[in-house]
Amino acid sequence: METESIKLHTVPENVLKKRRESKQAPQRDSKSQKGKKGGRWRSSFTRIEYLVKTEKDASKGARALKIRQKRLNPDSFPEDIKTVTLIWRKPTKLTLCSSAQRILKSLGLHRKSQAILVSLTPKMYANLRAVSPYVQWGQPSLKSLKDLMYKKATLNIDGQPQKLSNNRMIEDKFGKFGLVCVEDWIDEIYNLKPHFAEAVSVLKPFYLNAPQGKKKDVTTHFDTTTNKELLGNAIDRL
Repeated sequence: METESIKLHTVPENVLKKRRESKQAPQRDSKSQKGKKGGRWRSSFTRIEYLVKTEKDASKGARALKIRQKRLNPDSFPEDIKTVTLIWRKPTKLTLCSSAQRILKSLGLHRKSQAILVSLTPKMYANLRAVSPYVQWGQPSLKSLKDLMYKKATLNIDGQPQKLSNNRMIEDKFGKFGLVCVEDWIDEIYNLKPHFAEAVSVLKPFYLNAPQGKKKDVTTHFDTTTNKELLGNAIDRL
């Protein structure tokens, strides 16, 4: 009786190779996600030249900040400021030193492109002059402030950010101060009235885009004189 030959089930080598690669792919993807930004691969390795340059730029910025602080004239504070001041942190690529970071955080500017409304004081003015390469500031007109509020104002209501949308939000929050509509609230902020601190306490920082145009539009600061029309045009471009 002849023995029948038994055929073994074989898998082509290229199929086995594809199976191995498919099993290893999820592991590679999970590791590569850490270095990806915007769909492009970014290595986690930092070149020593970059670290040295960053440290040199930070040291240079710290020395420049100290020089600006020493040259500041105590009598240079503009006493005629009677309206609210807008401060905007520029989205520059300049390296921040630790002193500049502390000043910006004390002003409430934790991120680039943030803008806040404040009542300018001599101490705050001195800090602004010290970090002038990183910020812009000035007194907007009432029209520019209204446009900014209606377009970009976000309130912190019960711990939740909410876009300013109606008068009810203002009346519920500030009705006890006699502010029953958005116009009353903006007027309280613009003219630095007695309840200014309460009015801006719920206002989250604005995020303003860099102006479209030449680089000098970002590197220079607003005119801090009484030329509100010039400042208003600058705010409209942000």
